[in-house]
Formats: sequence, structure tokens, C-alpha cells
Amino acid sequence: MDSLNLDERNFENLVRFYKEDLMRVAQGESATEVFTPNERGKLRDSGILRYKNTDWVIADEAMEYLDS
Repeated sequence: MDSLNLDERNFENLVRFYKEDLMRVAQGESATEVFTPNERGKLRDSGILRYKNTDWVIADEAMEYLDS
């Protein structure tokens, strides 16, 4: 298994694991209320959350997995 495949699998697994919480954020709840600072950092480093304009948003790639 190459590293790209492993990174993709890790991304998918994290989205699945945090799916309920990510859906809460997608529905308008604040990510700072849903996730701990450590969780937000892990999700940011994995490309699932982005800090944009002083707010946390779900990355487009992660939204695609949530929609499917």
C-alpha cells in the first residue's frame, strides 16, 4: 500500500469516525463547540477542517464524503 493510498484511507476513516459531529457543523453549529482544540487540530492537519475568515469550515473534499 503506497502512502497516497494510506493518506486517502486515513482521510476517509476520519470523516466516517467524526461524521455525526461534522454533520452538526455542516448544519450550522460552531466547530469550536463540537470539537475539542486537539480534535480541530487533527482534522485541520488531515485536511477535513479549514480555518477560514476566523471561522472553522468543512473542506470541500470532506463534504463530498459526507454527502455520499
